[in-house]
Parts: sequence; structure tokens; C-alpha cells
Amino acid sequence: MVPSTAPIGIVGPGGIGKTALALNVLHDRRVKHHFSRQRLFLTCEGANSVDEVLFNLAGKLNVQMSQSAGLWPVVLDSLRARQRVLLVIDNFETIWSPTNDELRAASEVFLAQLAVLDEVTLLVTTRGNLLPANFTWANVDTAELDTLSSTAARLTFTDLSDLEPSVLESEPEASSLTELLREIDYMPLAIKLLARLRDLPSRLLREWSEHYTAVLEADRHDGSRRELSVEVSIKISLAHLAAESANFRPRHLLSVMGQLPAGLFPGVSADLSRTIPNLDAAAQDLLRHSLVYTGGYGELRMLSPVRHYVSESLPMSAATLSALEKIYLDIVSGVPLDRVDADGPAYDVELSNMFHVFAAVLDRPIDSFLEYSILKLASYCNAHNRPCLPLLQKLAPHVEFSPWVKSRLLFVMAGHFRMTGDLQSAVQSLKQSARLSAELGDKLSEAKAMSELWLYSAQQGRFEDAYQQKLRSEASFRESGSSDIQYWVLPGEFEDIISSEQRFRDDREARLRAGDAPAFFMLSGLILDIMETRHDEAAYIKELELVIALGAQKQLQSAHQQLGGLTGKLALMYLERGRIEGVEDLLIDAYALLSSTNQHLGMAAVTESFATLRKLQGRFRDAAELFEAAAKSFGEAGAAPRAELCDQEACAMRMHIATSD
Repeated sequence: MVPSTAPIGIVGPGGIGKTALALNVLHDRRVKHHFSRQRLFLTCEGANSVDEVLFNLAGKLNVQMSQSAGLWPVVLDSLRARQRVLLVIDNFETIWSPTNDELRAASEVFLAQLAVLDEVTLLVTTRGNLLPANFTWANVDTAELDTLSSTAARLTFTDLSDLEPSVLESEPEASSLTELLREIDYMPLAIKLLARLRDLPSRLLREWSEHYTAVLEADRHDGSRRELSVEVSIKISLAHLAAESANFRPRHLLSVMGQLPAGLFPGVSADLSRTIPNLDAAAQDLLRHSLVYTGGYGELRMLSPVRHYVSESLPMSAATLSALEKIYLDIVSGVPLDRVDADGPAYDVELSNMFHVFAAVLDRPIDSFLEYSILKLASYCNAHNRPCLPLLQKLAPHVEFSPWVKSRLLFVMAGHFRMTGDLQSAVQSLKQSARLSAELGDKLSEAKAMSELWLYSAQQGRFEDAYQQKLRSEASFRESGSSDIQYWVLPGEFEDIISSEQRFRDDREARLRAGDAPAFFMLSGLILDIMETRHDEAAYIKELELVIALGAQKQLQSAHQQLGGLTGKLALMYLERGRIEGVEDLLIDAYALLSSTNQHLGMAAVTESFATLRKLQGRFRDAAELFEAAAKSFGEAGAAPRAELCDQEACAMRMHIATSD
């Protein structure tokens, strides 16, 4: 495979193996040799918005959004800096939605941003028989995948079926099977679904003809015949399921799973069993029919084409939706508001499910507890750079008559606007939040909105506005009597970015002398952001070294997490530049600091850096063991993509050792 300046597309109906082919390309020996570690697999499966996919990409690139820009510029800069990247985007149809023009347009903009990068070879898989038309595709004439051969299709059906081979080889079953496989266009998923039904091919062929005719008469199918093959096979499978399942409600469970993009996790399943009788038995029946499969966390998941069909054809009942709402409200309420950072992995695996369920219940009148819970969830998303804006925008009309809730909503929305680089919308939201808080006499909320507002205004170059907003922020903090003023308010006017940097440094020195760790690290972060906007890498590293030295020298005991994270970041920057000297000591310090505050994700990242160091030192056995340890730690922390990358590195080390021996 050679890099291409135009995207490479893979299209085909659900179940034809697009993902498997993409993964085979990703792990091909020649591809691995050419791209080395710069091979990224990004799935759109389960995403509710383009922003979610963008943030997942940022996570794979290990980049953080800066204060002065949205995430897109940082992601694009990171890709350009890598010079040679293979990016596989799987299940693109999830966001390239034919039923949502706004989402479809946003997904094409997303693809366009990546397609123009000369440093990136882009491979896109999507369900259906079309690729986005606004691009030049490198393989436009060969993008659509072929299905199985007739011989392979027959062997697959025979292997999966519980029927005796002698029955399938008899007449008329052999000729019926030949006709049935031809009718379903030798589609792998369709074959799997029908073979699992344990019925004679002659009967399945009759059912196929009846369902196929009914679908055509309804005139509601927009895709190709191959898509129709999968759809009709799902319909037949569901019909058999209904006939066989008299004692429990698998269709009820299917309707739930159609609304859970991330799958049904064990904890939610246990709570849901109070609503769905014999849920475990229903799950086993769905597994036997291949309508669901088990994911890496023990969750039940659906293949994309099955979930797409089920979500449209089996709507969830109001009672079941209410039960799911209560379950997810309990999950949200279980995390204390003052420790919203504490349970990242537990939240992360369920985020897309919560977005989906809460968006559904917002179609009816809501209560104050749901308002509060969504705002709390959004605050978590702000803290962890997870997109939540579509859900907040859907909540907005419900809070028009509650000024306090609306003020809080606008404040949280501003953070999400900033994530996407829309500073203008962020500023407008903060202004409205501050005004409502002032009208309510809530000085502390007004002060926090104003303190954010002056920083955003400064980033836009509106220094006079920033200064006036800063003064108002200081006054509101004083009137509120809150000690938060030391963390939110910084001195100085904003003539230009250089004078801002110097004022940040002066104030940081004063905060350091006072032992004010939170203010010290906040100011250090602002100074580092200024370095980043100037693209001065050498100055950035030097500043990072200074911050770590000052923090360690003053023994800021209350800031082990921040100091450990920065120390690990410095070690990683050294490693990325091939510098080994002094890295081991930095990593040991970082691990000790992070372990003292149980920062498991940070500890896993440091372990991964240790593995990279051993690899650069030629100590491949140690590297393999450390990559395996990092993979386990990332998995336990809920960071599955990072765990997968470490597993790949460990395998590469083991293979290198084997070939060397």
C-alpha cells in the first residue's frame, strides 16, 4: 500500500466485512513497515455527533485542547507534525447520515479537513453503495466490496447451521439452498442470520420470497439489493425469534438495544431486569440468533446494520424509556458534584447511551432533577473534554422559565462552544449567563461567568473588553465573599500577548511564594498555552522544565496530580524527540506522584512511556512486558483504544525478539 493524496474508500452493505478488511490493511506487514506506529483506527460506531468522533481522534493522537484554540487546529497540527500517518475511519455512515442533513453536511466538512492533509493517507469504510460525492477518491472504480463466492457461501451456511450435512445435500434442500444463497447475494451477515435459524432451506426460501415481496410492495427501501438482502434476513430472523420465544420478551430487549449505541452493560442490564422479565434468557436467545454479540466489557452489542434496522422498526415503549431514564439518572447522581473528575472510565463507557436516552426523554415535559442531572453530566464532559453540545441545545427550550437553571446551562454551554473553537458563541453564552446571575443576585455565579468571559475576550484580541470584564469579575467575587477569587482573578491589563505573559509570570511568582498550588499551576498552564500559540517548541520544553523544577523545589504537596502529569508530559516530549538522557528519572518521579493520588490513567501513560524508553534502549523484552502492563492498566481504566495500541506494541516487541533469536 502506498500513500495517496486522495482518500481511499471501502463501501458495501452491513455484514460484508468492511471493518475486517480495514483492520487487515492496518496490520499488513508492508503497511506496518511503511507507517510504523503512525497507524490509527477510528470508528464512528455509536457516535451521536461529529464532535464525538473528533474528540475520539484527539484521544488517539494524545492531544489536549489549548485555552487559545478549539480542538480542530490542535488535531490538524498534530497530524501534520507526524508527517506520515495512516488513518482508518470505520463505519462512516454513522455520522454521514442520509436522514439528517445537518449531520451529513458536518461529517463531510470533517472528512474534508482531513482529506487535504498531504501527511495523511485516509481510508474510509461506509455502509451502502455510495461514498461522499464531494471528494476525489483514489479508488472510485473499485471501492465496492465483493461478496462471497457461491462455494464459500454454501460452506459458510453449512458450517453455521445445526442441520445435518446430509439434509442440506438432499433434494430439494440442496437446490433450495442454492437459490436462497443467490437471492441474498451471498451476503455474509445474511447467511449467518439465516443459518442460525435451524430451519430447512426450502422453508427459508419461501419466507424470503414473502418478506422480499412485502418490502418491495411497501416501496420504502432506498438502498441497493445487497442492503435489502441484509434487511430481509433480519426480518426473517426476528419473525423466527417471535415464534420461538413464548416465555420471555427478546423483542423487548432488542428495542432497548436499538437505542443504546455503546451496548447494554452488565450493571444497567441487572437494573433493567426488573422491567424486562427473564432478561438473561432473552439475551441468550439473541446471542444464539447472532442478533447481538458480547463486547470487551461483557456488554451486549449489535452490529451496525442490525441496530440501524431495530432502532427504526422496534421503537422502545414509554415504560421502558422511563426505566432507562431512572437507571442513568442514578448513575449520574452517584458521582458527587465536587468530585466530578473521579469516575472517568465508569462514565465514559456509557456516555453515548446517556446522551441518547436523555435526548429521547427531552421530547416530553421534564422535571428539575433531570435538568440538574444533565447539567451535572455536561459539567463532567467539560472537565474531560467530551462533547455534549447537542444534548444541551435540546435541553435549552425546557429551561426558559427557570432563570437560575438557564444561567447555569449557558455557563456550561460556553465551555462546549470553546471546545469546538467557537469563541464567539462562547462569549455570547457567558454574557447571558452573567446577566441572568446578576438579575438573580447570585454574585458568585456572575463572578465565575465574568472571569471566564475576560479570558475568552483576551484570546480574541479584545483587550479593552477583557480588562473591563476582569474588573467586574473582581468586584463580584469580593461581593460574594468567596475565596475563589484567588483562583479565578489574575491582575494586569492586556496590551499584547507578551505583556500578558509577563504579568502571568509575575503573579505566578507571588502565588508560588504563598504556596498557592492551584493558582501556580493555573498560571503556568496559561503561560504554556501562550508558548503553544507561538509554536515555539524549544521555549515550551524549557518552560515545562521550569514549572516542574519550581513545583518540586517548593514542595507543593497539594498538587501531586498536576506535577506528576507535567513531569510525565516532559518525559514523553523527550522520548518523541529521541532524547533518552534523564528520562528514566523523570518517569520514576511522575509515577510516584501520580500513584500517591491514585491517578490510574496517568500511571498507565507513564508505564507506556517507560516501555518506549526500553524500546529505544534496545531492551525489547523489558519493553514487551511494560507495554503489556500498560495495556492492562489502560483497559482497567476504561481507555480501550490506548490499551489496543499498547497490545500492538507488545506483539511487535515479541515478534522482534522471536525473529532476532
